[in-house]
Amino acid sequence: MDTTIFKTFILYKYLHIVYTLINIISVYFLWRVNVDKQEIFNYLDEDIINKLSYEIKKNIKKDCVLLLIGTDKCIGDAFAPLVGSLLTSYNYIKNPVYGTIKEPIHALNIKETLDEIKNKYPDKPIFVIDSMISGKGNIGDIILLNEGIFPGSAIGKKLPLSGDISLTLVVSNNEKDAINSLTTLRLNNIYEMAKVVANSIFIALSDSPYCVSSAVLQ
Repeated sequence: MDTTIFKTFILYKYLHIVYTLINIISVYFLWRVNVDKQEIFNYLDEDIINKLSYEIKKNIKKDCVLLLIGTDKCIGDAFAPLVGSLLTSYNYIKNPVYGTIKEPIHALNIKETLDEIKNKYPDKPIFVIDSMISGKGNIGDIILLNEGIFPGSAIGKKLPLSGDISLTLVVSNNEKDAINSLTTLRLNNIYEMAKVVANSIFIALSDSPYCVSSAVLQ
């Protein structure tokens, strides 16, 4: 074989190996970014509170502000306010909590609430919790996302980007009739989901090894 052809062949094989390795490394890092950006659980998963609290602790600073979006006027939308009420009943939570059953944060007051948080706690990250409607996920799926959300987008509302990290819970799969689907849910199911999330946040932010299985709503 001619020396020039042989060298060209060796160079081609070398470049092919390098190209393959680059592709493998690129796919790996893209996969890692996606994993780090989003975690999905279900509230019925085994050992869900420990798993979820670990991920929350890993991704959010302990001095964060908690923003819980929703209203008790609609059962499906009451998930986050229930979480807020449960958290405020845990005396060990020192974080500012915006959004409870008594004082909900919704479309009419979210902008002024965000302004207040940014003015009062300019250096603190905002951890936003909300319910969601998704035709892709399972009811009870908990999605921890390393970025904020646009609340109300499933029902056509145009609200400001909220939060630095978000936790959303799928309460319905009916995207075609989103508003009605939120009113036909069982409150007990929403409450059980809220307890799982509230306990997970409580453990993550307070360093408590215990979960509070029942708490008095405030």
